[in-house]
Amino acid sequence: MLQKPQAVIRVEPGNPVSTSNFDPTDETLGDMVETLFPLETDDARLIWAGVPLRLNYKYDISMMLDDVILLIHEIDGRQHGSLAIAWASNGYPFSWEINWEALHLVIRASPHDPTNTELMGRELIHDTVQDFIGKLTPILRIVKTAAIAAGYDIASLRNGNLLLRLAS
Repeated sequence: MLQKPQAVIRVEPGNPVSTSNFDPTDETLGDMVETLFPLETDDARLIWAGVPLRLNYKYDISMMLDDVILLIHEIDGRQHGSLAIAWASNGYPFSWEINWEALHLVIRASPHDPTNTELMGRELIHDTVQDFIGKLTPILRIVKTAAIAAGYDIASLRNGNLLLRLAS
């Protein structure tokens, strides 16, 4: 049985400025995000059990977006389950083991590099499924708004229909 949820994760989406650039060769949501956001813009922040971790839109969010969308889709669509995600971003060098049952979820973060002690003693977080989804959704909305303003046909990109549905 999963433990009672505790509020130990927060997401601050920041206020990134979009380039409004459109690249017709972009094939994935990650490509699109990398085109839309410059390196020097406001970052998102993931506060994990009190530890702030910066997520740059151009290089971190762009690499994480497909996994975030699929994670939300899975935990919102099934009563219980488990997933493992090895985040590809250098800015967030952790893997997650996610377990959820009914309304509660538990995530254990482990660093890709065993010498990384950033989250040592704080690896485990608890939340409700809906609160966790609600914390991630503002980032999806920022991406969706920037993409539409730049003229992207989001639905034509892999997982684009999921982004449109989850960010509404």
